[in-house]
Amino acid sequence: MSKGVPYIAFYSDDWLSGTQELSLEAQGALIKIVALIGATGQRPEYNLERLARRFGIPKGKTQKVLSELLDTGKITIVDGRISNSKAEIELKKSQNFSQKQSEKRKGKTSKRDEKPNKNNEDSTTVDKPQKNHLEPDLEVKEVIDKSITKKAAQKRRSKIPQEWADNPISILTEKNLSKAIEIGMSQQEAQNEASKFSDYHVSKGTANMEWSRAWSSWCRNWATYGGSNRGSWSKAGGSDDGANYGKASIADVVAQRQARRRQELENGTGAKVINPANREENERGEFKVINGTKV
Repeated sequence: MSKGVPYIAFYSDDWLSGTQELSLEAQGALIKIVALIGATGQRPEYNLERLARRFGIPKGKTQKVLSELLDTGKITIVDGRISNSKAEIELKKSQNFSQKQSEKRKGKTSKRDEKPNKNNEDSTTVDKPQKNHLEPDLEVKEVIDKSITKKAAQKRRSKIPQEWADNPISILTEKNLSKAIEIGMSQQEAQNEASKFSDYHVSKGTANMEWSRAWSSWCRNWATYGGSNRGSWSKAGGSDDGANYGKASIADVVAQRQARRRQELENGTGAKVINPANREENERGEFKVINGTKV
């Protein structure tokens, strides 16, 4: 070991299971030793004074902590230096990987230098800028990018907050309650609508990007479709997107359609539908009035 590396693999499950019997001081000292091995590529010298400064604890405490690590087999002393087998294995892996990456980069550079200039064979080949070796490896970068993309997708849409599902009254934060009152709801109506809002979205498993905006939309729909005067929409054939929830009863819908139909007939804008049982046809194919009704 002669050259350190920026990082070595750290296996969290192995660490948690392998250090659970150690004291916190011993765990801190062990991770410091592992970091020193990775950063310097060397086994730290077994020098109590230097190690005490590294650990930030008194010399006597350092001796006690090192004894605990030795007794549990987490470290060994080899030629006056502290060794940790797992850290050294991972260090070797990282060194080999870095060496392969360096060789690949050198190979690409050589091929580029050997490639003739098509525009002028006698001209001097101009090297392209080298890639910044401080950039993360492509594999690591790909994992990071996928993780960021996944988190962004999860953040975009989510189900109704659990607190709102368990206790609909919690929907009525100061801002949300103000929005409901501004629309025209009383406090009791706001509580009723909060319960409907929660029940609907829990039952449908709805996913939204911003639930406060979904509540604002619900309040606007409440005002648009009748406010306090609306009935139950559940049996009236309303849409299933939540926007029409609680608008009108079946009787209200039928009555509205009949009134609109009568108005169209009176204005002459609607088509006349004739009941065959109440009409008679004369010789010219015309209909006449039966029972006081134009047919």
